[in-house]
Amino acid sequence: MDHTDPRLVPFSVRRNQHGDHEYVRWSERRDVRNASSGSAIATAYWWSSGSRIIDADIVFWDGAFKFFTGSTECANGFYIADIAAHEFGHVLGLGHSTVAGATMYPSVSSCATGNRTLAPDDIAGVEALYPPASNPLPLAPTGFRIVS
Repeated sequence: MDHTDPRLVPFSVRRNQHGDHEYVRWSERRDVRNASSGSAIATAYWWSSGSRIIDADIVFWDGAFKFFTGSTECANGFYIADIAAHEFGHVLGLGHSTVAGATMYPSVSSCATGNRTLAPDDIAGVEALYPPASNPLPLAPTGFRIVS
């Protein structure tokens, strides 16, 4: 893989030897990927205690797929923001959606940018797992202008 091409984002998430910090490691290994089918672009793992998530990791299978940043210049790969949005949904507890176009839909096309925008189905799923507070925050004051 050409590490001089700034559009490519080849990396893997790994734990250090003490198991207490995550870090990003550059990798060109093609033998490290989803053993069940080989088709996963990324995989979310989480650990819980009761109903509380205590840790989560996302592995992007960079040995088999190209990842790009931004929203232009993708070629035969995937935008990391879109794949990450889907995997973060799993970390939050969402399963796959049957609604085409939802971020949690189980498949994505190469170079697609739709997953970075949540569909109503995605929002409803998160709100079902994490209901809005019964006492909503007060509304922001009106009539003020922000000056920078």
